[in-house]
Amino acid sequence: MGKKIKKVSITSNITEYKSLEKYFESMVKKGFMLLEVEKDIFKFERIDSRELDFMIRPICNESGYNNTDEEALKEYIKLYKYSGWDFCASNDVYMIFYKDKNMLEISIPNYIESKQAYKNIKKVFIKNDVKKMLWMMIPILLAVIPVFDFTYKDLFSNAALFAVMIPVFLMIGVIIRYLPAVIWFIKNRINLIIGRELTYPTNRIIKIRMKLIRSYCAVVIIGAIICVSGVCDNLVMKLGINNQKHQEVVLNLNDFGETIEPANKWTDNETSVLVPVNVKYYEYIGKSKKKNEIKEISTTYIKTINKSVADYIFDGYVKDSKEAINIYEVEEGIWNVQRGYYLYGRKSKIIIQKEKKIYILEGAFDFSNKEIVEIYEEKLGL
Repeated sequence: MGKKIKKVSITSNITEYKSLEKYFESMVKKGFMLLEVEKDIFKFERIDSRELDFMIRPICNESGYNNTDEEALKEYIKLYKYSGWDFCASNDVYMIFYKDKNMLEISIPNYIESKQAYKNIKKVFIKNDVKKMLWMMIPILLAVIPVFDFTYKDLFSNAALFAVMIPVFLMIGVIIRYLPAVIWFIKNRINLIIGRELTYPTNRIIKIRMKLIRSYCAVVIIGAIICVSGVCDNLVMKLGINNQKHQEVVLNLNDFGETIEPANKWTDNETSVLVPVNVKYYEYIGKSKKKNEIKEISTTYIKTINKSVADYIFDGYVKDSKEAINIYEVEEGIWNVQRGYYLYGRKSKIIIQKEKKIYILEGAFDFSNKEIVEIYEEKLGL
């Protein structure tokens, strides 16, 4: 039977090497012997269950081994071999040795006192992890730039929302990966000052962090899926598949007594998890010359997940409108809504809000006319 290889991904740093020793011991007891280490990927070979002790030695100049010197490597391995420890695997951060649990070692080579051990671990961490941390900060800083340009319009797009959340996701990833190490250095610096031995993370803490990492990855994946699904939903709406379900929240020319069949057009605008509905319906009569006939009418209907989102969109829309045209606040008692603004001086366009719903209405008539208002309120359920 050929070798059975098991690969395990473990995101760890040098401060957790003592916990890794216990992890390797538990794995070999289950019948999986460490074979190779590649960054955060650990390869195990299927064997008969054994009782072994593992020892990890951080790689730095003070440890007596320079990983760029092949001869030094052989001498270092030989030194541990004389003491009863066999070489298992290594990477750029540490070397791993093992021995039978019942075998007595001659001595622990290169015993290092707590102060020197702390110094060695710190040097290895700075050399290997701080550099990675700095590289991870570059995309975070770049991803923060779109946040400063965020407007209410971005609430209509899952992709825009996801882009704004990217720096948050990245920062959470950095925190999950490196915060435990920072805490370890602070805690053990205090231990050295008061004369205590160094302490190390337990397997339980590492397992908790690995669960957090898996949860973090799941959230990022779900966010990406929501972003993609939002694009698909918008495509479906643009094809006109879901238009009719919004028919009850838009105005038609026949609501005002017009009998001529008008031309119409649905404009399904982009939506998101925060704004599930954002549609515009437009009707118009082209060649008719009937006197006092209403030629066109449009309704933009926006529905958000809560009132706070609707408030933000309404305020943003009004602010943009103020910069372009003179607008007027709707007089109290005319519309049964919380607030509204006439967007043209002749009051032929209006934006109104009721709870989490926003309507932008436009037509060839006066939106302060009570008869017109009553028709709208009855149709829109206001």
